Amino acid sequence: MPTPELISEKPPGVFYFDDGLYVGFCDADPNGTFDGDRGSVLVRRDTAVVYQKTTARGTLTGWSVVLTEDGLGFPLSDSNSIVRGNVTATKQLRFEVDTLVSAAQTRVMTIPDIDQILAGRNVNNSFSVSQDITKGSATLRLDGIIETRSDVVSTSGTGEDDLYTFNIPANTFQNPGDYVSVEASGFCNGAAGNKTVKAYFNTTTCAQLGAAALSGVFWNATMLAMLDADGVTIRCLGKIFAGTTMVGTVNGNAPTPTLTGAIPIKFTGECANGADSINQFQWAVRAGFAQ
Repeated sequence: MPTPELISEKPPGVFYFDDGLYVGFCDADPNGTFDGDRGSVLVRRDTAVVYQKTTARGTLTGWSVVLTEDGLGFPLSDSNSIVRGNVTATKQLRFEVDTLVSAAQTRVMTIPDIDQILAGRNVNNSFSVSQDITKGSATLRLDGIIETRSDVVSTSGTGEDDLYTFNIPANTFQNPGDYVSVEASGFCNGAAGNKTVKAYFNTTTCAQLGAAALSGVFWNATMLAMLDADGVTIRCLGKIFAGTTMVGTVNGNAPTPTLTGAIPIKFTGECANGADSINQFQWAVRAGFAQ
């Protein structure tokens, strides 16, 4: 293997060889000052920090710290990246620790024994399993709201009209105990003609406020659909209150929609008197996961 031949010393203390490598000393961080082929090495005079060029010739950047003044390589200054991509070297990771309050503080990050993606604060994180918060012997499971509305939708004339509708995303129900719950509210207007409110899961009526002569009262409904132990059947229960009295029926139906597809849910209203109306003005749809 031929020995590289020294071509020049430029600037003083930095030696340039015919194979494109720089080896020598520098007085500051070489990024922005020195070029060189990948593998060039510079030692900073004042700190003995060793830099190595990790990018190809043609840029003044790409100098990474490979050895610090303590001779071990760590701890690095938090201004340095500590890892780079094996495919794209410009993709790098850096930790910032100057946010620690105490000047002599060491914080420990313990990594769980599982492959994972870190979640961030003040960003929209996507979790594929439910998240628990444990305090003492109590465990709080965080379930997610997947739909909210607060606009007014009303029936028109006689006949059954859709109020709020929503499609539960495909594959929401995967394990026994996975569930979707709905809370909804509305108002009955007009004369005291018969009014009917229904809650549907897929095409199954899970709750019904049946043909009650109501006027000037609020209605409130809840519906719970949960995947049964067989992993196939969804049991749906619901109840509807008008004013302070529950006049809606409670059903324990077992609809069997296609779990891998979107599942429609909705509330409907029907008035016997075409001058009356039923409206819906809010709901919240939540999804929870057993595992």
